[in-house]
Amino acid sequence: MKGRSCQAEMFLRRIPISDIPKDTEGCSDWVYNLYQEKDQIYDYFVRHNTFEGHGLERLEIPRNYYDLFIQLTWMVIIGIPSIIYLFQFLWTSSFFAQIIFVILIILGKEKKMNFI
Repeated sequence: MKGRSCQAEMFLRRIPISDIPKDTEGCSDWVYNLYQEKDQIYDYFVRHNTFEGHGLERLEIPRNYYDLFIQLTWMVIIGIPSIIYLFQFLWTSSFFAQIIFVILIILGKEKKMNFI
């Protein structure tokens, strides 16, 4: 957003259900060891800013322009009629309704500024 690029890195691993112990004590130890392993991987990531080199391969996911097309299509389908409806409301409503609308917009902007 705001013209800045964003890079996300994730570490995913599928664990078969058969690898998870059935008894409470074994499961507790297994989860404890899993969290220790997670902490080691996270510490490596913090030091090197990547998961590579820790015995993990990097998988690049190509951009999917189909998602952009869907987003733009819904923006046109929903956005344009919404803008038309807004202008019709402002043109045909009473002065009192227009004042309430302006107050709501101002309050919404103040909330947004406090949120940021």
